[in-house]
Order: sequence, then C-alpha cells, then structure tokens
Amino acid sequence: MSAPHPVRVALVGFTGTGKSTIAAGLIEELRRRGQQARLIKLAAPLYRLQQVYYREAGVALAPERQDQELMAEIATRLRSISPAALLDHFLATLATTPPDTAVVNDDLRVLEPDATGMVTAGFRLIRLICPDDIRRARLAGRDDRSTLDEPALFGPLMSRIPTELTLTTHTATPTETVHRVLDHLRDRHTTASEVSGRA
Repeated sequence: MSAPHPVRVALVGFTGTGKSTIAAGLIEELRRRGQQARLIKLAAPLYRLQQVYYREAGVALAPERQDQELMAEIATRLRSISPAALLDHFLATLATTPPDTAVVNDDLRVLEPDATGMVTAGFRLIRLICPDDIRRARLAGRDDRSTLDEPALFGPLMSRIPTELTLTTHTATPTETVHRVLDHLRDRHTTASEVSGRA
C-alpha cells in the first residue's frame, strides 16, 4: 500500500470570510495528526514589495498588515509584465517543500493562470463564504492600512474559479470547518483511489 498523498488545499474567498483562520486551523490539526504542514501564499511577493514601498516612504508597517489598494496595484503591474509571476513564485516555493509536507494556500483569487496551475500541481480548491455584513464586521476588527470592495472588484473573477466544496463560515466554528475540509479531502481521495484501483 502506498503512503497517502499529503494534503494540498487552496481556500477561495473574499477577505473576511475566514480563510486565514481556517488555514491556520488546518495546519494546526494536520500537525496534531503527525503530518508536517505549511502555508504558502501566492501573494508572498506582494507582501515583500509592499514593505519596500513603506520602507522607502519612511513609514513602518507591520508585516501582517495589508495596504490592499497598494497590493492590488502591485499585482496588476506584476501581471502586466508576466501573467504567471505570482504562480511562478508559488510553484518555486512549492518545489522546495518536502514531498511529504501538507501545503495550505489561503489567497487564491484568479482562475488563469493561478487556479489552473495550482490544480495541475495537485491542489484541491475549497470555497469559503459568509454574509457580507458579517465579513465587513470581521474586517472592521483588523488594522489594515487600506481595504478594497472585493466583491465588486474580484467577484466576477473569483466566481469563475471551480471549487469542489463550498462552506459557510458563520454557521460553524473554525474547528468544525477545519474537520469538514479534512473529511471532504479524505473522502474524495478514498473514492478516487477506489475508482482507479489505487490503494
């Protein structure tokens, strides 16, 4: 019997739907079960470049804070130079990750080339949603430098990303959602193995 494939999962949803919370919960639960796990962000280059802007401006910005307007502008410029810039960085980081390590992503927004490339790399795509008033209330508790109207700006793009499961994050605890994601991934892997004859 071959060893089980490590989890590779990408969470799709607007900021405030709980992606970061669920991603952290997935990593914690996978490690509790004895599996190495890590987070890899598509937007990692955007965070680095955001810090360059603020450093040159002489303004301190905590690494976890987002200037969403600036990051969106940087992403647009990067993609105009190379449409696969963010995906290429992501896949390069993935290539350095031990093959038995589970990988979670929490910032997938674009179908082409990002989502398609991640599916090709073995990622399963899960959508997280919640009512917009709840999402906005969650955002109000953050200390981001600027925010965007994501449903208006990214809604059409993100709706094109094909996901295999949609979960509402306001009707379940983060722990319950984490277990639903892992149960779904396990069940789908078991079914695929049975159909293909793999063990």
